[in-house]
Parts: sequence; structure tokens; C-alpha cells
Amino acid sequence: MIAFEEPHSTSGYVLPLAYLIEQGLNPVEKSKSSLPVSEDEAGYVFAGEDQNIVQWVLSGKVAAGVLDNESFDKLPEDTRSALNILGETEIVARNVVVVPPGMDPLLIQAIKGLLLALDETEEGRAVLEKFKTSQFDEFPGGEESALTRMRELYRLVEAGNER
Repeated sequence: MIAFEEPHSTSGYVLPLAYLIEQGLNPVEKSKSSLPVSEDEAGYVFAGEDQNIVQWVLSGKVAAGVLDNESFDKLPEDTRSALNILGETEIVARNVVVVPPGMDPLLIQAIKGLLLALDETEEGRAVLEKFKTSQFDEFPGGEESALTRMRELYRLVEAGNER
């Protein structure tokens, strides 16, 4: 049994669920962690918060749990040392900025420049904190490539939920 954060979390559900599916496992949502999991399943439940996930793993309520790397790094050292990392998911864009079609290309470049430089000033870092990110970046490999992969992962999860 695996504890995920919540069904709308990229790092706490979508990426780990897609990872399990790509590894050939059959993730099946359970309403409670105490329900049986058959041999051909990887059961999962939602714990709601990182603190619950960690506690459930440490107490044996679940066999594994999913945390984003920042939450894991913030755990006290004795707690981190009591846990083993079984796998890591890929990194995908979490905050995507969109503009309407036909927007002036110079304005788009100005906005992009401001966003990419936010991490360089104290005021900018305060704005980034509200986005729960440390900086904006260009899409690795280009936007179409990144969005294509994100769509693939989403489709995997959607198909897994239809089973």
C-alpha cells in the first residue's frame, strides 16, 4: 500500500502514479489503507498531507509514501535517515505561464524576461514564494517537447484510473 498526497497533486500523485504504471505495476486506489491488496495490484490511498504520509510510513500503516524532494529535504535528519528512497520521478513544469494568441511578441519577451529574472532580487523571490517555486525556467528541450511529455503522463494516469 502506497500513500499519495492528493489526486490533484503533480508531484504527490500524477508523476508517481505514471511512474508505477511505466514500471509495469497495476496501481489501484483503495478507500482505506487497511483494505487488502491482491498480488497483481499496487494499492494506494490518499493521505492528504506530507506529515500524514511520513507518519503512515513510519508507523507501518502503509509500505511506502510519496513526497516531493523539497518536503523530504525539510524533514528532520533522524526522520530522513529512518526512510529509504525507492525511486524518483522525472521533473516536469509545475507553473506554466500562458498568453493569449496574437499578443505583441515584444510584450511576450518583456514578460518572459521579468519572470526568468525573478530569482535575482529579494522582491522577486517573495513573488516566487507565492508560486511555491524557486524560479521560472525555459522548458527543457523546448515547450512542445515538454508539453508532449506532460500530456503522455496525464494520459497514462487517466487510462490507469479508468481500469
